[in-house]
Amino acid sequence: MKRSIWLTLLLAACGHAHEAEVVSSYEPKATIGQTSTADTTRLAPTADAGEKALLELLEGQLAAVGQPRPNVVAGDHVDLVSDLPAPGYALRVRVTPKPDSLCLVMIEPIGTQPNDHAVDAAPWSVQEAFEMVRRRAPTLLPSKLPPMPPARFARLREEAVDAAKAGRDPALSPSEYVRTPRPISREGEDTPYYTPPEQTKDLPPPAAR
Repeated sequence: MKRSIWLTLLLAACGHAHEAEVVSSYEPKATIGQTSTADTTRLAPTADAGEKALLELLEGQLAAVGQPRPNVVAGDHVDLVSDLPAPGYALRVRVTPKPDSLCLVMIEPIGTQPNDHAVDAAPWSVQEAFEMVRRRAPTLLPSKLPPMPPARFARLREEAVDAAKAGRDPALSPSEYVRTPRPISREGEDTPYYTPPEQTKDLPPPAAR
């Protein structure tokens, strides 16, 4: 008798069960980027002074690889953006202040057409600029390079536009970028805009470092 009662209750419960439904879903945008936390007490004794010093330091690093735009304060963060020689690309650093004199620093290459947006692939020069800032920013040290002169930026932009029109400057994934041969020299004001060899995608993975 008891067994039949339990069976009846179990069947009743199953009859009222509902299938799971997805109410909403979120798919993050694909991006090449890195996030780190900066302790601004290494730059100044107070939170406000430390944040200001951090922004100035990052501005200098961005100025070395492109032409910085005016900073934008949006909600709880500050966006620092530098347009790069490759047409349609920029490098963005988003600084979000946190308690205890800490700041969250997000560095990522972005596409600029038609509006600024995250990307999962970019030309070699864009990834190289990202790599330079990505490696330098966590050290909280000034850029090793001076700001890029407007004349040099204009020359590199012209060369980059020509390379893009000729199909010599494709967007590369991070794995393709690390397999690309580096230029022999990357120093000097007269260094031309670098484009990767056409056989980049056929190269083997890099050896472990």
